[in-house]
Amino acid sequence: MSADVLPVLLVAVPLLGVAVLALLPNGVAERAAPSMAVACSAAVFVLALSAAAAFDRDTTGRMQMETDVRWIPVLDVRFHVGVELRIERFLE
Repeated sequence: MSADVLPVLLVAVPLLGVAVLALLPNGVAERAAPSMAVACSAAVFVLALSAAAAFDRDTTGRMQMETDVRWIPVLDVRFHVGVELRIERFLE
């Protein structure tokens, strides 16, 4: 898996979990919600660990794992996510 897709997955996994619950019948969704929450949280945790492992700490100050996609071209709306670490923010 490419590291560029990790920030997108970190956003998409919880949204997919909610979408699945929204499509289930009411009683089933109520029973499935706690286990879905745990499953999505575990998946996000693993993805976050993967993103942390793939992050190049020697290259700070520039965007990494970046995805920039034109979403609504007529309005020039873009879906742009990435990870950036600016160590000087922590040193102030």
